Amino acid sequence: MSNVGGVKMNSPRVRRLESDYKRISTIFAGWPLIKVELADGQPPDMYRIWYNVKGLYAAADGRILERNEHVLEIRLGMEYPRRAPQLRLLTPLFHPNFNNTDVCAQDIYAASEGLDDLIIRIGRMIAYQEYNTKSPLNGIAARWAAENSHRLPVDGRGIAPLALGTHTSPPPLPSQLPAANDDSWEDRIVIRKEELATPSNSFDADPVEFGCPRCKARLRSRGDHVGRTVLCPTCKSPITVPAPAKTRAADGDTLRFTCPHCNQHLEADAKMKGDRVECPSCHSFITLGKG
Repeated sequence: MSNVGGVKMNSPRVRRLESDYKRISTIFAGWPLIKVELADGQPPDMYRIWYNVKGLYAAADGRILERNEHVLEIRLGMEYPRRAPQLRLLTPLFHPNFNNTDVCAQDIYAASEGLDDLIIRIGRMIAYQEYNTKSPLNGIAARWAAENSHRLPVDGRGIAPLALGTHTSPPPLPSQLPAANDDSWEDRIVIRKEELATPSNSFDADPVEFGCPRCKARLRSRGDHVGRTVLCPTCKSPITVPAPAKTRAADGDTLRFTCPHCNQHLEADAKMKGDRVECPSCHSFITLGKG
């Protein structure tokens, strides 16, 4: 039971945080594939998890490369466990259900399960032991996974810890992929060159303005690049160019449109057609179209 300023705190959230911390500290102790790098708070409501698991990331030239270390940040909000934790990868990942570093926790979180179960599930996803190509965050990765399922998983080891007291040495990292192919990830371009483009600085007709989700740089690309993957010139992350805001007049004085970055439904004065406005929800800038 926690005590803050002389007042006893024994809410369901605090009890859950204490239970999670006890389980995580016990289950992952000595387990080399998953380590707790940081646990912040009393009881902890923020964790940094280190995975010694083989996964993939997309290089700037379109190659899919291996990465053996991944770091996940978990934040448990005031409505946890009723609401899913906030999850963010601090290292790049190429996976259908991750938008490089972002993951939709709602799709993989269950309040009835412990936080340790979620940590293990994300490790399995990094290793491509689990992935969903039907409702992806990264459409290119989903198509790639469907075309390369014979080469998966990337890491076939058991991600969950063994029975307590038995995991004193790490299972060996696979020396090669289980697939019959001899080609390595490094030698194979799996995102075709024609799918890659560079955001343009030109002001051609109907340009698309958008932000890099990783480094927040503001970018501008040609209108015919909507739906294509571009490389951020600042951090080299692959980004799918979003469609511009769609607008239509509800009456003679009002425009209704949807933010292409966060899908928030918005309204503006009809006289603002063609103006560059800021979304009040995600603070991205949008150029109001004339369609």
